[in-house]
Amino acid sequence: MLMLRLHPNRDEKITLAKVEHDIIPYFKEHGDFHEYRKALNLVGDYYYKYRAYKSAAEFYKEASLTLINNHDTFKEV
Repeated sequence: MLMLRLHPNRDEKITLAKVEHDIIPYFKEHGDFHEYRKALNLVGDYYYKYRAYKSAAEFYKEASLTLINNHDTFKEV
């Protein structure tokens, strides 16, 4: 995820696929909802940037539902 933030054009599709298929499920499985939500928003931002609005909306929706459903598990930063 850090590489996608630092170098958004470098191997973007490969990094995005890794975030979608490996990192997001990992955070969800391990209950790290803060990082899970950040990863969902990052992928949503990518899709929005490239005008894939339906895909972006799906990731943003999941991120907002995660925030609503797990608000007690989030810690203040």
